[in-house]
Amino acid sequence: MIDQEFIFDNNFFKGLKYIVEVLSYLTAPVILYLAYRGLEQIKLAKKESKLNSKREAFKVSAEQCKDYQERIIPLQNKLFDKEATKNVRFFKDSKVEITNKKIKIEFAEDDSELIIDECLLVINSMEAFSLFFISGLGNEKMAFETIGETYVFTVESLLPFLMRYGNNKRFRNILALFSVWYQRREKRILELEKKSLDEKLEKTKTVGIKHLGE
Repeated sequence: MIDQEFIFDNNFFKGLKYIVEVLSYLTAPVILYLAYRGLEQIKLAKKESKLNSKREAFKVSAEQCKDYQERIIPLQNKLFDKEATKNVRFFKDSKVEITNKKIKIEFAEDDSELIIDECLLVINSMEAFSLFFISGLGNEKMAFETIGETYVFTVESLLPFLMRYGNNKRFRNILALFSVWYQRREKRILELEKKSLDEKLEKTKTVGIKHLGE
């Protein structure tokens, strides 16, 4: 009886092992499929999250550009009008040189206190605007296409004040965004000049004088 029980138990475990192996083979494709589907869902979730981030960045950029056009530009116009009315010379007489991301300024006599309130109002508004793009919340490339030219022009005009009264923390977002947009604008200008030059070269015929052997 002892031998028969042993044989029975041994066969039972062999059969159980076989069943487990068969189930393992059968479920392996299912597990792989579920794992694949899980990875696909993760990829889709990441892609959707990325699209949502881009969508939000464009939305923020559009809102900021609208605010710039409707609120900040009128403030700039008011500043420049008062600069002309008060005959402030500090901005125009200071000599600004921008080379290789470096700004050098030879400051003129500073009479900017005559328009200090208007100047600070414009600069503080532009600093808050710039923060959205330097922080990465907004899409700066889209914003550049909308208001890049007027932004660069205004900052160039205000550089004497920004460089004299700014420091490592003050006005840093304006100057950081200006650096990016100024270089992009200069590159575009050079590309347009190159294109114009290439077109002229294409149209220019090479003229020579034939020698007697030709």
